[in-house]
Amino acid sequence: MNHQLNTIKLKIKRILARCRVSSVNEGEPIQKLQLSVLNGEVIDSIPRYQNYGFTSNPRIGAEAVAIFNNGDRSSGIVVAVDDRSFRLKSLKEGEVAIYTDEGDSIILSRDNVMKIKTKSFKLDCEDCDITAKKFRVSDGTTDIVATLTDWMEEVIGATTNTMLGPMKLIGAGLPALKQKLERFKL
Repeated sequence: MNHQLNTIKLKIKRILARCRVSSVNEGEPIQKLQLSVLNGEVIDSIPRYQNYGFTSNPRIGAEAVAIFNNGDRSSGIVVAVDDRSFRLKSLKEGEVAIYTDEGDSIILSRDNVMKIKTKSFKLDCEDCDITAKKFRVSDGTTDIVATLTDWMEEVIGATTNTMLGPMKLIGAGLPALKQKLERFKL
């Protein structure tokens, strides 16, 4: 009876484990991790379940939580991976963020403000519509929208020399484009 009770206690203790990520296999339909359990045990090819629509490739050394069916270390899944050295720590209650170890982040912050921080931003789409009541592009010191408007005014007023003398280079759509740009003038 005592032996059976000890076996049950051991199985219960082995159901949940805090681990460190030793390696990541990204080449399969479900990501598989090699884990170092905190007591020195190494477990290979444990599937990592991630939320639909979100995926990541954790850094070696990240912390993980694994659950093992009946305490059997050959039958487990990773349910969470975290790396406290890079986690954003200044979020307010209710805010959500995606972040990397290089400092990139997308923060869905309070008052319906989305903040994107990165070194280089690339948008790849077939059709891009931006609707905004206020639109500003800046390099941190100068607003670039005013520059675009000024450039358009130069284009509309441009002339060229012809055999008949100087003639305006105004295209049929330029006045309408100028009116649209005027809405964004700062």
